[in-house]
Amino acid sequence: MARDYYALNFLSPDVDVSPIVPALCNFFDDVLNSTVSELNFKTFVDGLGAVLYQYPFNVPAYCALILRSLTVLEGLALNADPNFKVELT
Repeated sequence: MARDYYALNFLSPDVDVSPIVPALCNFFDDVLNSTVSELNFKTFVDGLGAVLYQYPFNVPAYCALILRSLTVLEGLALNADPNFKVELT
């Protein structure tokens, strides 16, 4: 999966992914082991952001816009209904 970041233009082809893989594994293991009540989109983006800032990632503008839009929409939904949950299936 780490090599997919080359194709998605998140990483330059000259970046070695071997030190990045453990950080991504830890992040995704935490996400996959979370219960639905613990997981929300903001938590997911915050956790992924922590990994992205540690390594030479370049987040394409289209992706940043999508992530920002989804977190804003989730915030609006939570404001309207505090029990709202995004189902990641």
